[in-house]
Amino acid sequence: MDLVNSGKVKPISSSRRVTAPSHILYADDIMVFCKGDKCSLMNVMHFIEEYGVNSHQCISKGKSRIFIGK
Repeated sequence: MDLVNSGKVKPISSSRRVTAPSHILYADDIMVFCKGDKCSLMNVMHFIEEYGVNSHQCISKGKSRIFIGK
């Protein structure tokens, strides 16, 4: 399911000539970029929890961080 195209997560904005990233993967880490509104954050969290249930991989909330700009 594409959370952005379904309207459940709002992407970050960027300049006209650059496409803003939606995520970055490195080894076993992931950075997800989206608007910091409650709806977007809750939907990303739900997606991550659902991923954990289906993949049997534990997401460490103690090692996870949320950074909100402006």
